[in-house]
Amino acid sequence: MRRFALGAFAAVVVLGHLAAAVVAPDTHLYEVAGVLHGNPETAVLGYEIQLTGVMMMNQSWSTSTDATGDFHFSSVPAGTYLLHVKNGYGIEVQQQLVEVHDGQFLDVQLPGRSPKDRPGGVVSLRELEHPPAPKAVAAAADGTRLARSGNVPKAVEKYRKAIEISPDYALAHSALAVQYIRLREYQPARAEISKSMEIRGQNPTDLCNLAYVDAVERRFPEAIGTLRTALRLNPGYAGAHFLLGSILVTEPATAAEGLQHLRQAAMEIPAARKLLESVAPPAP
Repeated sequence: MRRFALGAFAAVVVLGHLAAAVVAPDTHLYEVAGVLHGNPETAVLGYEIQLTGVMMMNQSWSTSTDATGDFHFSSVPAGTYLLHVKNGYGIEVQQQLVEVHDGQFLDVQLPGRSPKDRPGGVVSLRELEHPPAPKAVAAAADGTRLARSGNVPKAVEKYRKAIEISPDYALAHSALAVQYIRLREYQPARAEISKSMEIRGQNPTDLCNLAYVDAVERRFPEAIGTLRTALRLNPGYAGAHFLLGSILVTEPATAAEGLQHLRQAAMEIPAARKLLESVAPPAP
């Protein structure tokens, strides 16, 4: 099988200038990294992030978030910009003024959630019998705050503390796994995902994150099987359709099925639409 090295999915981070702006020769250009936050234990995938210059006419940069919500821009001049976040329907859901300078990190929160929100989601019987202690919930909330600020190593420490206090805190295991993915520490991520599913059972979020780890490690058959399981649990899960389509479309024997999954994902994920445009045969 032709491997995509996470080509389309993890290379969801496709950078490109929307307008070829003229930049003065002495202008400093910076690498700008950031992260988009949604539900703390769920990967935020495929939102379009755009920077438009406030004082620099016709300058604009666009990228998409990867599976952990991270995004990156290259060669951006210092200055003031409007940062736009668009959902899978192309609707702007967030806008904020940002300054670009050396070492800038853009921390973006989707509307509708407070930094004080605790992780939410499915609660198993095991968790009901062993609910997380208040100190564990507080530690997890600190982990979420630190992750949002870009301090992933410290976030890992807080999630570990939450789990040390309450070992059956499944959502803390799941959130910790996402931070390990951000650090590219895939074996610890795999262990935390497995522990989360041991506690609360199989669920689309953990399965999709596990498949992402498998794909990064080039374990494509395992990733495909895991994603099919996720879609049996939630047939409309766009992230699973996107990753599965990205893998299947690289092999002629499964390309047609891959296109079907990408079309499904494209209804919600801008990066899936972009990939679909690049791989789908032209209309007659």
